[in-house]
Amino acid sequence: MAKIWRQGDVVIREISEEEYEHVKRWRGQSEVKDVVIKSETGNPHILHTSVAQELIVDKEQDIPVFAVATQQPILVEHPQHGSFTLPSGKYLVYTVREARRGLFGNARGDVRRVLD
Repeated sequence: MAKIWRQGDVVIREISEEEYEHVKRWRGQSEVKDVVIKSETGNPHILHTSVAQELIVDKEQDIPVFAVATQQPILVEHPQHGSFTLPSGKYLVYTVREARRGLFGNARGDVRRVLD
């Protein structure tokens, strides 16, 4: 079973080699540098991916999706949520945004949108 980490609205899911190769074919590579994901509160989530072997970015989505391959641990930081270290591996990184529905009293509640 894949491991999943969540820090606020950022989700990091461990992926298999096959899934990583699939993502790589369709999305292309990017220069390896730190990934900064702005959260709904404006505080950034920072993935220190400069140690990564590869970084793949899909900017065609409403919210960018990242795939990372690394042989070294990656530090993930956020001013409010603290920090943690991802072990070496391959990961898909995306965000979960909450949207309020209920304009003029219609459907109420939260709707979660997950890019995967």
